[in-house]
Amino acid sequence: MPEVKLNPKQGRTLIQLAFREGRVAKVGDLKPDLESKLRQDLVDQKLIDAKKFGRGTALELTDAGWRWVMENLDSELPLKEQVAALLMDILKRLNGFLRANHVDVQDVVFKRQVFHRVKDAPTALAAPPTSSAKEALMRAAEELGGVQAPQIRLRDLRPKLQDYSRQQVDSAIRELQMQEVISVIPIDLPTAIDDQDREASIDIAGKPRHAIIVRGR
Repeated sequence: MPEVKLNPKQGRTLIQLAFREGRVAKVGDLKPDLESKLRQDLVDQKLIDAKKFGRGTALELTDAGWRWVMENLDSELPLKEQVAALLMDILKRLNGFLRANHVDVQDVVFKRQVFHRVKDAPTALAAPPTSSAKEALMRAAEELGGVQAPQIRLRDLRPKLQDYSRQQVDSAIRELQMQEVISVIPIDLPTAIDDQDREASIDIAGKPRHAIIVRGR
């Protein structure tokens, strides 16, 4: 694939999208904004998709966009722009990754290769089947109050499901909601959530959801 040459502002936009889980519900969510001509160029190069969503336009990284970010994460950002918002997005994601994988920040700074010793592992390391993730999720929800709990925050639920990948847990959440076993809800009051809630959230229909409600049977 030929090398893609981009304006530094375009590169900043792709990197910012990546650290917003690859998607924003509307163009205005990206600060600073990217002028429409440069944004359309990214669409034309098939690095992002731009789709109407409600009253705004949602932006989403394509596979080619994700590949560009992987290959150009150290690219130069616009020198005269304020990139504090981008830096905060990156640091939040980095913090969550370090905690989830029990990695020290020094390992990142000094580029150390990290190995985790697995104790008493009689079989090859393999992720549990996705089908069992739903059962594990419901067991964890029961431990956190089940149907008696007004709501169960994902920040409390996810640590109990560390044997499963985030993708498996998210798939289980979506399937259980479709089966009407649980409801997945947002917490709209900004003062009622923190960075842990935001990190643990799941995006459904373009909106972050922070908690589940276990429905009575």
